[in-house]
Amino acid sequence: MSALLEMTCLEQAHSSTKPGRTSEGTWDTQQQPIPSESPLPAGLGDAFWREVRTQVPPDPGIRGLDDAYVIADRPNVAAFIARNRLRGLLLQAAGPLNVAFGPPSVKVLSLVTDDEGSQTLFCLVLASADLETARHSLEVFDRIWWLSHCHEVAGILNFDFELV
Repeated sequence: MSALLEMTCLEQAHSSTKPGRTSEGTWDTQQQPIPSESPLPAGLGDAFWREVRTQVPPDPGIRGLDDAYVIADRPNVAAFIARNRLRGLLLQAAGPLNVAFGPPSVKVLSLVTDDEGSQTLFCLVLASADLETARHSLEVFDRIWWLSHCHEVAGILNFDFELV
């Protein structure tokens, strides 16, 4: 639990009426201000609040994917992954992709929209090998993992390679 949430919980526990709620039990429209006083030791409070205000929380929809993939057009790809619940499948695919293409392979997630507006997430493995070797690697990936999982995503996720 973050320090900000802990402080909010502590403040609410000590007050007789919870901030943001009316006596009828409905929420009022006024937002409670962030406390200007910090419970941290002197000198650390300003740095703490400055950090809280500037820190961007990680997107839970793609949490963990940065370790295995390069994510192009991050906001749109993240939204697509979250909307279609692809995170778990992509995390599972990373290992078999490394087996088929080799551990140093770079895997890029990008969203492709066709002429009719349908979107597909592509995982392109950047292959520095020749065409025949890259095709063989993709066939290995298909056999060892993808063919037994492709039915789960109904064509919204595809794996391919790109020669570099």
